[in-house]
Amino acid sequence: MFSGGCNTIYPIKFEDGTCWALRVLHNMEPIEPTVETMCYVKNSIPTIPIATVHAWSNSEDGDGVRTPYILLDWIEGLTLTWNATFPPLEA
Repeated sequence: MFSGGCNTIYPIKFEDGTCWALRVLHNMEPIEPTVETMCYVKNSIPTIPIATVHAWSNSEDGDGVRTPYILLDWIEGLTLTWNATFPPLEA
């Protein structure tokens, strides 16, 4: 599990090695704009690597998941860390 300022991410690994991420928002902001933006970028600018959205729900009960969520491809990378020294201030 990975938890940041806006989301908690739960990795899901399938038997065939495929990995997905269950993204749960900490607040009740609408998910649809995020999903629409991700789909737009994926379809319009294929050179930008972006996860495929497999399922999502904006409803308070998450259509049975008990919370709004986005289920998407897992993309390996580094967790961003924001603090007083990073990112550096521009002069």
